[in-house]
Amino acid sequence: MKSLRIYVISTFLISLFTLHPSHAATTRFTDNTNGTVTDNLTGLVWLKEAGCFATVGGIAKGTTVATSTLTWANAQTWSNNLVTGSCGLTDGSLPGDWRLPTSNELENLLDAQNFNPALPTGHPFSNVRANFYWSSSAYANNTNYAWYVSMGNGYVGINYKTRDFYVWPVRSGQ
Repeated sequence: MKSLRIYVISTFLISLFTLHPSHAATTRFTDNTNGTVTDNLTGLVWLKEAGCFATVGGIAKGTTVATSTLTWANAQTWSNNLVTGSCGLTDGSLPGDWRLPTSNELENLLDAQNFNPALPTGHPFSNVRANFYWSSSAYANNTNYAWYVSMGNGYVGINYKTRDFYVWPVRSGQ
């Protein structure tokens, strides 16, 4: 009975944000003013500066937002080594706190009514590129591939892990 109640409540919350996207961004996200944004729907904490191009964990991520793409393996390393002092973070992050999101976690950010980026109107994130972002999800049928999500139009697909795509780290809520 408890699991049914949780399912009904979560279904209601998801439909609330889906049916009212213009209202969703103002209640869905909280800018924590420490370089992070909490997604109040999922409880996940996202890096506010989606276009950060700092060198992290020995991985150089380009010299501008436009050139800040990485291979899948480097995206994993870069995300796992993100700490306070990088990318505007003042949240006390330590190595291992951040990670690449799953494809489902990236998809949960999307607003199908918007394009370039396909995020809820009024979202608090900075420098989100209308392009492909790596997920941590490897493709089960061929380990040479991983899933990505387009923040331009919401497309979800697979590509070689050796391709360079954008990186947007996430961590669990506190």
